[in-house]
Amino acid sequence: MKKYIRSIWAQCYLMFQTKTFWISLGIMSVYCALTYIKLITENMGMDISNVIRSSEWFACFEYAPYADKFLYLFPIIVSMPFALHYFDEKEKKADIYSLCRTEKRVYYVGKLAACFLGGFIVMVVPLFWNILLNYFTIHNTQESYYGQRDVFFTNVFYAEEGLEHALLLFPEFYIAHPTLYNVLFSIQIGILAGICGIVAFVTAHIVKKYKLLIFVPNYALFWLFHRYGVRLIHTDINNLVVIQNYFGISEWKVPFLYIGILFLSLAVFWIHIKREENQLQ
Repeated sequence: MKKYIRSIWAQCYLMFQTKTFWISLGIMSVYCALTYIKLITENMGMDISNVIRSSEWFACFEYAPYADKFLYLFPIIVSMPFALHYFDEKEKKADIYSLCRTEKRVYYVGKLAACFLGGFIVMVVPLFWNILLNYFTIHNTQESYYGQRDVFFTNVFYAEEGLEHALLLFPEFYIAHPTLYNVLFSIQIGILAGICGIVAFVTAHIVKKYKLLIFVPNYALFWLFHRYGVRLIHTDINNLVVIQNYFGISEWKVPFLYIGILFLSLAVFWIHIKREENQLQ
């Protein structure tokens, strides 16, 4: 067990030395900062009673100024932290020297864990700062994009079918604890980002040239689920990146979706490694 922990620590330390990790963290931080600045300028001079509550200033909220653009940025940001560096390692044959000094399983477990943690960190850290800035800038007023809080159960989004049919993930919890909901939603985004980081790593291991191909599987994943998921299984993966009352996704489907993507990625990775081993024999 110790050798796996040492491998994960070593790979994470290496990841923190790469430019791609800091570039992806910088992109996410700039996105959150621009969202905050845009909302500050829009609400400057307004009566505090008319300002939307701080929990809905969240950078991953559907009415955030650049939320629609973030959905296109997400696959790029989560693919960059460590997968691009691994591709460069392969080109320089540096991975061969690393594999000579450690067991193959230990080496790849360290890489996969670092890719997951890289995707998680570049999402969660900026979003946590965004939540704190929003919280300390403005109080949680009664105003909400979904209706005033004291008449939440009778606003236009929930009046027709009732709260139980709202398309948000765990809508009751969102209403009761909106700021805490944002914190937990950020962690959930981080988990998805980590899994997408593993998808990017598996792609980097398979492709021999054209580094830009590393971004393709994550874009394809989001496009397929957005285009056909709603129609076939009533699931839109965009609802796991941005809080939105649109299309919706059943809570019980989320862990199965994550496990399915992770299992498929690891299965493809294992098959490719076995194929490489057979070719060497």
